[in-house]
Amino acid sequence: MNINELRDRISSGAAALSQEDKSELISDFNHFLQSLSRMNETDNTVGDIFENLYSSNLADEIASNLDEKAVYDLGTKLLENELPTLIHGYLNLIRNSNFLIKITDANKWADLISKLIDKSNYTFSVLFDQRIKDYGNRAFFRLPKHGEEERISWNKVGEEVERYSKSLLLLRKEISSQDGKVAFLLENCVEMALLDFTCLKNGIVNVMIPANSVGDHIKFILNETKAGILFVQNEKQLYKINKIRKEIPSVKKIILIEGRSIDKSILSLKEFLDYSKKKEEYETRKPEVDDIATIMYTSGTTGEPKGIMFSHKNLTFKRFCRALALPEIGDKDRFLSYLPLFHTFGRYLELMGAFFWGAEYAFMENPSVDAMLSNMKQIHPTIFISIPKKWIQIYDYISSHVNVELDPDEKIDSVVKDVTGGELRFGLSAAGFLPPEIFQFFQRYGIELMSGFGMTEATGGITMTPPGKYKYNSLGSALPGIQIKLADDGELLIKGEYVMAGYFNQPKEEVFENGWFATGDIMIMDEDGFIEIIDRKKEIYKNIKGETIAPQKIENYFRDFETIKQVFLVGDHRPYNTVLIYPNYENESVDLNKMDDVSCKEYFSSMIVSINKFLAPFERILDFRIIDRPFDLEHGELTPKGTYKRRVIEKNFEEVISSMYLQNYISVYVDILEVRVPNWFLREKGCLSRDLTADNKGISIPKQNLFLSIELIDSKKQLVKIGSFLYKMNKAYLDFQALLTTPVLWLGNRKLVEFTGDGLISWARKTRPSDNIKFYDTLEEPEMFEEELLFLGDAIEKQEY
Repeated sequence: MNINELRDRISSGAAALSQEDKSELISDFNHFLQSLSRMNETDNTVGDIFENLYSSNLADEIASNLDEKAVYDLGTKLLENELPTLIHGYLNLIRNSNFLIKITDANKWADLISKLIDKSNYTFSVLFDQRIKDYGNRAFFRLPKHGEEERISWNKVGEEVERYSKSLLLLRKEISSQDGKVAFLLENCVEMALLDFTCLKNGIVNVMIPANSVGDHIKFILNETKAGILFVQNEKQLYKINKIRKEIPSVKKIILIEGRSIDKSILSLKEFLDYSKKKEEYETRKPEVDDIATIMYTSGTTGEPKGIMFSHKNLTFKRFCRALALPEIGDKDRFLSYLPLFHTFGRYLELMGAFFWGAEYAFMENPSVDAMLSNMKQIHPTIFISIPKKWIQIYDYISSHVNVELDPDEKIDSVVKDVTGGELRFGLSAAGFLPPEIFQFFQRYGIELMSGFGMTEATGGITMTPPGKYKYNSLGSALPGIQIKLADDGELLIKGEYVMAGYFNQPKEEVFENGWFATGDIMIMDEDGFIEIIDRKKEIYKNIKGETIAPQKIENYFRDFETIKQVFLVGDHRPYNTVLIYPNYENESVDLNKMDDVSCKEYFSSMIVSINKFLAPFERILDFRIIDRPFDLEHGELTPKGTYKRRVIEKNFEEVISSMYLQNYISVYVDILEVRVPNWFLREKGCLSRDLTADNKGISIPKQNLFLSIELIDSKKQLVKIGSFLYKMNKAYLDFQALLTTPVLWLGNRKLVEFTGDGLISWARKTRPSDNIKFYDTLEEPEMFEEELLFLGDAIEKQEY
């Protein structure tokens, strides 16, 4: 067999070969692989053969005809020689789904792959160059917008990352920060993904700051990491930075992705990218597998956020292990994605997963139900990964169009396909509880919806229910490449090559014990190794949107109030936080015993409003109940040390807690008109449900001196005056949520904007008027401030309205 001839035949591509030619080529390729085990060195010809497999469209057929044992044996041989380029080509070949489905022992392969990654220094930089070569002009990013779409090819991604790389390296040189970290305070967008790729490819440690962080947390993260460059998404995020600007001395340059600033130290994205045009020398550096690649911050259990460090080995090895667990996923798949890129599932499983698999990655227009359903029909995703809330929303939407219990399977299946785009094969629900019947419903109609458990510290997933092996209420078994076991008290312990490198600025010995990391979750494990969560040892949970909340940290804010004896935060897998309060009736400074029920509730309401000012919107407390007894040992609610047994308390006070979650809105009445105000609006305002009042003139939040005039002008025509405008309702009630989330309804309505505050601009979800309420007329001259005009100008420029 002539290697040069084999290279030329592969380079000519599948289209130039007859089926007989392909069969001969596949046979020759297998002989070529056998010969590699005898090589002590390679030349460019061997590299070319591997490099062109995907671009020639021959990889699938060749992978289909590989023998698992022979390929495994070759991998072990490659460990004996210093042939990094050959190992890189080998790793790129075996990630093909047509080969992965043949593998019988995923953990054996994971162990081999781990060693090959170390041996060849297979970092994201190598992976990046491979995929750009593999897929060229095929689309990688897809950006749906109002029924239209922009596509960005792999080649374009490669070109943009080169441009971003030169700009970032020259900017670091300019501010004398060649070894410094780069921080992101960004929201999902193509630019965020390109910047992430840029940092990982060039060995620049990037620091992910959650976009929903409050100013104090942002300040802590920037000062701890001493990041010299900060990328900020928009004016909303820049506002947070400006408030702490004098307290973050390490930050020398800020780049604003959307918009521009008159501040000289703040560059627009265009000004940043103009650095790439400079004729100036700069240093480049290829990362090593053990180098720290990135730091992601998550909530600390009692105070400041924790920085979780990931090495390049963590990132690349996890991708192979996830592929071993899901061998049918490949470069024909399409992701529809909305999970935040500053969280592990959005960043690693979706974005980097799509990049690893050579799949398409589509940015969902926004997280609303309307956008999700519209984008599903437009993108036709084959994979959808989400928190439970979205799966429930899809299920509810399907249930509103078909009787899921009585209608024939053919009719239900048709609706499921219509709603999800017709090609959805795989789904994953994580970061919360999803009822088993919803898992089973989607599985019954052709969507392999899997359950999973993970945490940031494990680069995301730890366990997953394997395709076709769902178990009731189970979180699945261990993914390839990670070990799990239960401690004596049932706490899940994990160990493996994609478990984090450690916490930033914390000794490793304080984090790991004999290599094992304690997750803080109490589990049970069955005979098949499937786990089920039964309690939490750690003081941390996720709400229904997957946002991480540290209850003890929030409960600690109540310590300074002597009238509080016990307080318990509720919100695990729920849409918002509430608290149970047991007052200190023995306090002398404030005699609660003399207060009537209304006065007592008003007293604690004011206290919670004060505490909400120190919390991020998703952490804020929306409601509370005063309980009639303290938590105690007798009812099994406390440990011997006096700490809470959270699951027991939630069970014992289930009825009281449930009363705070009866509906996702509160109703108030302006004369005879029902106004439905969404709970999230109150959370954003930092007030409680009882703080919103109404009379025959409108609604108000007295504690914040806010009032909005509302008047039913014509009950027959259902015309209602809200602030400065007149609207027509199509429901018997006023849908305040539809009004708040639809900019075409509130732009120019000065009185409404004054009531809601500046946050109104960031709540935009709908690009077209709701069916529930429509603009009818102006009663006063429309008035807009500069921020609203910028919003409107941007919308017009993008043809959104």
